[in-house]
Amino acid sequence: MAKKKKATFSKDPDKRFVNPYNFIPLMGKCERVIPEIEPDDNYTGYFDCSIKLLTPLFIPNTSSSSRLLTAEEKKQIAGGKGYDFFSYDDWSSENGQDNQLPLQKDSDTSDCKLPPPVEPVIPGSELRGVVRSVYEAAFKGCMSSVSLDRPLSRRTNEAKRPGILKEEDGKWVIHPCQKAMLNVHTDDDRMGKLVPVEIYNQWKEGQEIWIKLNGEYKKEIKGKNVFIGKLIGDYRIIENSYLANCNEKMQSLREDLKKQKYVQGWLHKGETFSRKHHESVFYSCDSSGQGILTACQSDIDRLKEILAEYRDPKKNRADSFNNAGWYFGYEVSSDGTPVYFSEIKDSHGDSHVYLSPACIGREAYAKTIGELLKNNGGYEPCTGEELCPACQIFGMVGTPGKNGAYACGSKIRVTDARLIRPVEDSKELFEKPIILPELGEPKPGAVEFYTKPPYDGDAAKPQKGEGFWTYDYMHEFQNGKVTKQLLSKKQPQLRGRKYYWHGEVNLGKYKETHANKVSAMKQRIRPMKAGEPNDEPRFHFRLYFEQLSKQQLTELKWALDFGNAACAHKIGRAKPLGFGSVRIAVDSLHLREIDPETGSWAIKSPGLEEFFTDSLKENEAMEIVQKMANWEKKPRNVRYPSVEDRTVGNGNRQNATASHQWFTKNKGTVSSPNFFKVLPEAKDDAEEDLRPETALYTLIIE
Repeated sequence: MAKKKKATFSKDPDKRFVNPYNFIPLMGKCERVIPEIEPDDNYTGYFDCSIKLLTPLFIPNTSSSSRLLTAEEKKQIAGGKGYDFFSYDDWSSENGQDNQLPLQKDSDTSDCKLPPPVEPVIPGSELRGVVRSVYEAAFKGCMSSVSLDRPLSRRTNEAKRPGILKEEDGKWVIHPCQKAMLNVHTDDDRMGKLVPVEIYNQWKEGQEIWIKLNGEYKKEIKGKNVFIGKLIGDYRIIENSYLANCNEKMQSLREDLKKQKYVQGWLHKGETFSRKHHESVFYSCDSSGQGILTACQSDIDRLKEILAEYRDPKKNRADSFNNAGWYFGYEVSSDGTPVYFSEIKDSHGDSHVYLSPACIGREAYAKTIGELLKNNGGYEPCTGEELCPACQIFGMVGTPGKNGAYACGSKIRVTDARLIRPVEDSKELFEKPIILPELGEPKPGAVEFYTKPPYDGDAAKPQKGEGFWTYDYMHEFQNGKVTKQLLSKKQPQLRGRKYYWHGEVNLGKYKETHANKVSAMKQRIRPMKAGEPNDEPRFHFRLYFEQLSKQQLTELKWALDFGNAACAHKIGRAKPLGFGSVRIAVDSLHLREIDPETGSWAIKSPGLEEFFTDSLKENEAMEIVQKMANWEKKPRNVRYPSVEDRTVGNGNRQNATASHQWFTKNKGTVSSPNFFKVLPEAKDDAEEDLRPETALYTLIIE
């Protein structure tokens, strides 16, 4: 018998890492007021600012997504992309051309004959966005760019029960069922009667199938025979009859099958994975009325959201049977749908129902980010006349409603950043083209990183670890028993606003080789070089402002330079990999002054120290922003959670060491769910002497 792999978190200090992102906490309540302009306290003018590059920077010129692709790559790689750096050049006409990127023996693109842009530019919209994000975090602005209704879901290790979902008397109900295992993938007689694949592929989801049970499938786990499911010894199907569209003309055949001791069932086609040996037949649906659950429309909507995630080709590979997305042919029908479900009841008798096409799969939650923001300080985006401090300066457009949408214009304008000193050969400014690795989208479903533990003290937590919770419920561990408790509307609390740490960039990791090349998920890019420590700033831009109070102007300057020369912003793409660390310096202030008698105006340029005489009163959020933005004291080993597989003969090493494996092991087991690690608080995360119990470490498989 093969030796079972063991997974443990390393205790080696060299295996400790700092996650690329952490969170700036939400401070109290988001205060909103109707903006007013004080006649004696408003300023109009502009800041002159400069930008120094601390790490390589990349901002794409999206006029052409294939400029850095060869003609062969354009033909052979569906979805392949190769971006050059942003400029005012329009390269859309080059999409169909051979751009002469000669690939050498090692597939190196260092001899790229395509020149980089003569005048690279950092768009003002990019700068405006990063300055606003800092302002919102530091000065209690709303979370203007958050997706309020984004579905929250996560894969769960807990098996759900089979049932039939249908609409009866205008209500959605679930009839609990039993489940049998239909042998489709193996000719082992011990696995039940085999359905040839060519026949199975002709059946649709919900196929009416009559079965006879014959034995049980058991699996040895930790020396014990564990019951897995009931096997099917024989089957008959009703042609052209499905759960959602039952063939009523075949009633006499059904009566004959009943007399022969067959049981009516319905086929459910599950997801495809390696070493799978059975599909499922749901049978003995409870029609007595006992045990029937009521579902609501929101439960059905969440089921459809899960289906959309499963079918997203960017998240899941194609189904090997039909070369389509997972659960191809699975539709939610009011006439009947095979479904897996679980139910959680609270002390008041209220319950939540979770539906999924998978027995062990994704679980969609009732709560939304918008609800949690609203119930924890009101940090959802502004929509009406009363505005948060950030929207008063940067403007907003509310969500359209019955009475239209309220909008407030911005009081600032940011120019594009242009080179201070143009160069004769722009190649001097750029690195050789590299391959940018696949970067996943934010995953707020990972509650152990995105939310605070909902436990009050340690009484309901396991002895080791941080407990287990979702957006809807938490596990309580007491006297060796685990129970589920629904969370209140305010729980779990969001950690705050996502912000990236600074880190070093090792460009050698992204050099193009035969093993690391352009694909549908990997892009070729040409980043701009970082400056040397003593280099002068490379770019200049202006930030124009209109009718801001002195307090607002002081806060805006802080959002530009953090009030600390050691701090820097993160802009552009690949921020989690260390790219895009730039230092913005406010070089000068220029104010418009109007003569009240003549109406003439002039630009005055008071010194920064002369004008900004009053320092801002720091709050906790400002302190943490400065800590995370501090380039001089950036943490070491900034990277995503990883796995180190020390076993021999791993046939799929890339997947075995992928980041998601770390999160999978961190959730504990099916029988004992438990987060062993949670994201440290931002104020502690970068500390070198952080306690091992709190710090994050590589997962070792051996």
